[in-house]
Amino acid sequence: MFNSIFLNRVSVNSFREKHVMRINIALILFIQFISIHSQALSATLIESLESDAVVQKTWVEGDQLRAETVESSQYMLMDFSRKKMYLVNPENKQVLDMSGIVASISESGKNMEEPDYTVTHVGNGPDIAGYPTKHYTVSFKGKKCIESFTSNKVVNEFSLLGFINGMKEMFPQGDDMNEKENPCAKAENALEYKKIGLPLRLVEEDGEESYRIIRLEKNAPIPSGGFSVPEDFHVIDYGEMILRMTQKQ
Repeated sequence: MFNSIFLNRVSVNSFREKHVMRINIALILFIQFISIHSQALSATLIESLESDAVVQKTWVEGDQLRAETVESSQYMLMDFSRKKMYLVNPENKQVLDMSGIVASISESGKNMEEPDYTVTHVGNGPDIAGYPTKHYTVSFKGKKCIESFTSNKVVNEFSLLGFINGMKEMFPQGDDMNEKENPCAKAENALEYKKIGLPLRLVEEDGEESYRIIRLEKNAPIPSGGFSVPEDFHVIDYGEMILRMTQKQ
């Protein structure tokens, strides 16, 4: 049988073509396997500077979010599709399920009237983290409440529209402060980020910078554990946490 294969030129060519085809198919399947698993282990990284000079790292992939700071071992997990939010503490292997309190605040704010804000497109802003921005202000009765520098290019390049929509759905009213005491508290809600782009920098009414993106990275590696709540951690909800704190007093 082996002699007839090697002596027959047609058979030899057919043999080679079949094996080359099998190798190519196997190679394609392997590349697809690596691609799928590398996507699961990577995400868009948004590195930002908060008002207290703390650097925060946020990984976003589809409906999933993970955020942490360089100064704490704790990290936040969010699932926009399920409207879930968790605070994970690796030190005591405990997870605080904040989904209920977030939903409660969101629901209570739906029927609240917002002040009559004025949104102004000032013009082009400076480049931030290497991306061009548009400059917007939100005012109330002539008083400037907040400045926002946004970028649609970042939204498109990093596919962050789902992130913007997810945050808006989970926190439709933003800060829950009484606007009668501080009408500027909800000013940022007047900005339609899904239309004007992701905010790369925010400046509050006192002129202090409260947020600025300093770096963006595609396909950044996700820390160990990814977007999943650790299976061996104890999960408590916000009500249970308050009860425990009350009992300790």
